[in-house]
Amino acid sequence: MNRIILVIMFFVSFNEVYAQKKMQSSSPHEFSVHGGFGLSALQYQIKEGDNKSGIGGSVGIGYSYMFSPQWGLNTGVEISFYNAQCDMNVLTGEHPVTGIEESFIFKTSYTDYNETQNASYLNIPVMILFKTQTSTVFYGSAGAKLGFPINSKYK
Repeated sequence: MNRIILVIMFFVSFNEVYAQKKMQSSSPHEFSVHGGFGLSALQYQIKEGDNKSGIGGSVGIGYSYMFSPQWGLNTGVEISFYNAQCDMNVLTGEHPVTGIEESFIFKTSYTDYNETQNASYLNIPVMILFKTQTSTVFYGSAGAKLGFPINSKYK
């Protein structure tokens, strides 16, 4: 639980925050290219074992329209990659089977079982952008991303 809180705090602190020297620009249009990586998680519940986050990331392009000197609207296109792994030490099961001549119990046992999941999404962010009007300009944005699954693999 502490690891999840730490990851959330990291991304809230550093996601979509930029700093650069103030330059005089009369255009309300801004274009950007961004990328990043870190721990990604495909959360799912399992009865026995551990699920682990994997390395994931994103790349994208953005467009911002400033409708005032401090406020604007930010959108773009982004591709995100997610990975997760699940390790289960022992899986067992019992199933009663009724045959023609006699009945028996079918028992199964798996050791060192693991599975890997990968997924990629096409995201379209829609965010409100704020930037300061000081000698060093800081950008911050908040909003939502609409994601469409592109590819997923399960092994």
